[in-house]
Amino acid sequence: MFLLMNKMVKNFILLLLASTAIVYLVFISTLDFYFVNKTNWSVMAQAVFEYYRDLIINQSFGMSMEYPVLSVNDIVSELYGKSLKIIIPAFIISFVLGIILGIIRFIGRDRKTQNKFHKINHLFFGTVPDFFLLITVQFGIILLIRANLIELDLFGDETWFHLLFPTAIISITPIFYISNITYQSLMTEKDRDYVRTAMSKGINQQTITLKHLLWNAWPTIFSYTQTLMLIIISSLPIIERLCFYRGAGHQLIVSLQADDAYVVLGLLLPLLLLVLITVWITDIIKLWIIPISLEQELSESTIQVKRFKRVKWLVDFIKSIPYKTVRLVYSFFTTFLFNTLKLAFYVTLIFPFKIVKRIYFSIVTLSFLRVPKRIFSLIKEYPSFALGIFILAGIAFMALLGPSLPFVDSELKGFRVKYDENMKLVKAPVPPGDAYWFGTDQNGRDLFSIIVHGAKETLMQLLIIVVIRFFISIPLGYFSSINRGTKTLLGFSNSLLSFLPTLILVMLIGNLPSLLEAENRYVILLFVIALLDIGRISEIIRQEFIKINKTEYLVAAVTTGTNWYNLITRHYIPNIYQKIIFIFISDMARIMVLLGGLGIVDVFLSQDLQFDPTVGLTVVNLTFTWPSLLSDSLSDIHIAPWIPFFPSLFIAITIIGLNLFGEGLKNFTDKQKKKKIKQQQEVEKVELLSLESHKKHWDENSSKKKISV
Repeated sequence: MFLLMNKMVKNFILLLLASTAIVYLVFISTLDFYFVNKTNWSVMAQAVFEYYRDLIINQSFGMSMEYPVLSVNDIVSELYGKSLKIIIPAFIISFVLGIILGIIRFIGRDRKTQNKFHKINHLFFGTVPDFFLLITVQFGIILLIRANLIELDLFGDETWFHLLFPTAIISITPIFYISNITYQSLMTEKDRDYVRTAMSKGINQQTITLKHLLWNAWPTIFSYTQTLMLIIISSLPIIERLCFYRGAGHQLIVSLQADDAYVVLGLLLPLLLLVLITVWITDIIKLWIIPISLEQELSESTIQVKRFKRVKWLVDFIKSIPYKTVRLVYSFFTTFLFNTLKLAFYVTLIFPFKIVKRIYFSIVTLSFLRVPKRIFSLIKEYPSFALGIFILAGIAFMALLGPSLPFVDSELKGFRVKYDENMKLVKAPVPPGDAYWFGTDQNGRDLFSIIVHGAKETLMQLLIIVVIRFFISIPLGYFSSINRGTKTLLGFSNSLLSFLPTLILVMLIGNLPSLLEAENRYVILLFVIALLDIGRISEIIRQEFIKINKTEYLVAAVTTGTNWYNLITRHYIPNIYQKIIFIFISDMARIMVLLGGLGIVDVFLSQDLQFDPTVGLTVVNLTFTWPSLLSDSLSDIHIAPWIPFFPSLFIAITIIGLNLFGEGLKNFTDKQKKKKIKQQQEVEKVELLSLESHKKHWDENSSKKKISV
């Protein structure tokens, strides 16, 4: 019980640090506070302290600037009553149905039809962003309403449908997330000794799964409840805005745009508290169900903390700080910086060139007649891999050569009102038809041409963010695998960011006045998005590096004095490059979902500020990227639902193509490894047989010689 209290206090401290960062970001995002006190750090710290003092002593979030009559407490209590009606049912539905689907998938894993059905469902519902599913359903319902087939009030927060519809949509992605976690946990447990013992006693598989496997998989499943809550909270502003459900998520976007700092804080801090409550309840349930697993987890972390406190080397470092400071600075500028640049050059140019070179020579070595046969066999054996290559190749072709095609409008000329060929008056926006395949936008521009022009920049954003992320994550993963301090720092950053939804964090950073008026906003936000998820990628790479650290060839390389750059390029990356490629591709899909959500909440990477006398200072998008085309989804879905539908469709197709390619590549490499292992085993078997026959022949000859003697 003492260990549990220790972990709960630790999580509370992490929440306090995360909330302090949020308060600081919100305060410097207000225009008045920023322009007056942007260089005075003491004033900023005093403002944060006074806010917490009023919150604790007066139990008040302050007064709203947008609604002077109402206090923030009244606004928060009213809006959270509506949002909790979505969050809590979505969390329960996702957790329960996810576990049930995971169990069903595990029981029917040997049935090919059922297994393929689960994979297809996970691909189309577990990986596709929920805003695409929502926009698609809204598009279909609007078409039915306009055809007078149904009568339904689609937007609002008054009826049971307005509550049930967003709850169902927001639960889809978490359901398949928990389903996958449950399935992987059961697959890990199925090879244990107690399972074999139960099977030897004649117990059927369903009983073993429910009575033994699931009971031992509970700690792993419960450890992902925090991530489950973060997924729901991240989707809340998007879903509430698209459904025009006036809850906390919808008001958060409105208050950020209105620069109402106290309402933003009043809406964000309870969300962080909700994540902490989820973690606390999960730990209590784990202690109640399986106390041994939680005690082991907490005791191991406590032991590590005690070991970390024994910092005897810190005293020696302080005593010799002048000399070591000079040496560290010198080594940084001479070795670390140089090797980091070399590693960046290797990862971005040499390593991809080696992969392309290997693919090229594998194609050249095949004869011309065998190439089609090999392609058809590849499609037959790996259909998802081939489909993913086909989708990504089509998107790449559209990005590179699409703007120069004859049926694409290169100038993107628009109109408000015009006469068509039959001299009929046409007013923008125009629905999809023969003249405009995807229809037009509000300005009368061809939507298909806009999507084609935005493909290149959309893919470039994805590639730049992922390359920056992996350029930093690979060295960080290496150093955290060999250095305890780097590992502790990495774990602390991951624990801290586990309380902060990425979408909301980018929203706050993107609305900072210093970034709104910055000329290099595009580059800064690319780096911000790349840096926010470095900890997760570095942790995955660290685990792979730890496996390689135990191998004999790496120990031999370390003993010979090989530096860290050569270790990474010659030993680590060649052995895990397939894993890195898979993580790289899956991370592109995650970033595409994040960028789509940012477009819906009006956070653009490239924008301009314009003053409108009626509205005031407005943000104008300067790009045609697919996520930025979703910025006016709330207004477009009422008038022209095809405008948000087609950009979200291409976002979903790209995500499906990336996931198909990643999963197919993983299956392809796994089968190739199994084939190589099998071939090696056959060669070893033949060599063993030949050795035994040679030994037998030698024994026979030697016995004959003895007899003759």
